Amino acid sequence: MNRLRNEIRRYVREIENVLKHPKTTEEVTRCIEEFYKITVGHKPTIQTKFKDICFVREVFLSEFYPTILHVLIQTLKVEWFSNPDHKRLSEVFDKSFTDGDAAGAFTVLIRSVDNLDVSFKLNKCVSLLEKFLDDHGLFQIIQTACKTAPDSSLDFVLEDLISLIATLPDKTANKLQLQNSEKFYPQQYIPLLCDEMMQVLRNLHQKIYSSQDIHLEFVSRVIGKVCVSGHAGTVCESLVPHLERAVREDYIWCRITERIVTGVPDRCLECTLTSLLSKITWYGLVEMLIGGSVTKKPKIQYLLCTKLIFHRHSQEIHLLQNIMGYLGSSHTRKPLFIKVMRELLTVWADSSAVRHTSVEQHLYITKALLIGLGFLKESDKAGIRDDFLQLLMPGIQCHIGSSDQKVRIIGMVLAEMMSAILDPKGQQLKFEVPFTVSYLSFF
Repeated sequence: MNRLRNEIRRYVREIENVLKHPKTTEEVTRCIEEFYKITVGHKPTIQTKFKDICFVREVFLSEFYPTILHVLIQTLKVEWFSNPDHKRLSEVFDKSFTDGDAAGAFTVLIRSVDNLDVSFKLNKCVSLLEKFLDDHGLFQIIQTACKTAPDSSLDFVLEDLISLIATLPDKTANKLQLQNSEKFYPQQYIPLLCDEMMQVLRNLHQKIYSSQDIHLEFVSRVIGKVCVSGHAGTVCESLVPHLERAVREDYIWCRITERIVTGVPDRCLECTLTSLLSKITWYGLVEMLIGGSVTKKPKIQYLLCTKLIFHRHSQEIHLLQNIMGYLGSSHTRKPLFIKVMRELLTVWADSSAVRHTSVEQHLYITKALLIGLGFLKESDKAGIRDDFLQLLMPGIQCHIGSSDQKVRIIGMVLAEMMSAILDPKGQQLKFEVPFTVSYLSFF
């Protein structure tokens, strides 16, 4: 095999010499045709100087294919595409990019667009990149990457490819500016990428039914990288409707989506999970999409039980409903849910927190508590009643004593609701809460 590898290396050098120092256009055409035959692999009609074409193709695509593509771009001439007599040359030139290794072609084209000056070569690379997307090149990349487990020794290569996929809209916008293609705009490119990923996932789903192994790490890393690059909203808007339909129909899809979410790298997890939870239409679907990952992965538990509740706030209540509903709707997560509720009430009742926290943040915590009360069963209430009411009482005092009317309203509302739910047979707390239009809009 070493002898064959040396022959391949010599052949690659011959191709480079012909392309860099061509005698005639016909010679270039023959050279690229031979290169293309090796690229597409063994077929009965293909005749090349190598007998073991399958092995040669494997080595060629993995080690030399991007090098030859780079030389093709460096040496291409306008007359190859403008002269009708060179139609075959222009056709095989394009096919060399679209019919070979998708990852290699994509990498070469993106880097060429990023590095070339304004010229015919740049325009040609843009055109080839557009054709690559139209011909489902992204699907080929993702499908190929999911066939085998990632090689840790080549992780830097994989990370570079993932980065190029995620940042294509930014790179093309910076380089092409007003001449940028609409196909590279985030509002078109990101949904296309998500559609290709969904098609790959459907194929992988079928493989599971055939008792075959699947590998989802690449999909997780692509989603995470695209989300952390600033397109989390678009990604989840594109993926969530498809995934929601899928998990309703088949439990295997639940396992697939859970694997994808838990496989997102930690550095990308916050923006990915936040956007995902904001787009899921009902808290009951959260478990179908992320399973019991909150009890399995510490980063997810930190995000759901601490950061997204205590360290940020939002006018949108949907995210909070999904988090509290997810935690409170399962007996396996109920101890964690009770723990979160207690921590929320402790912060809510802390006089220092009331004084030094913004009204918006404090209202957010109050809403989390109010939502959580709806998921307490009678058995839960019996175990926490005394503890929670003991925490509640000093909190009422510091709220009622506040000079801010909004803080006083927050205190009165939660006190009434919590006492009524936790101890419906006991003495009820009643306040003169001003149920006005301004109050309703505030709460």
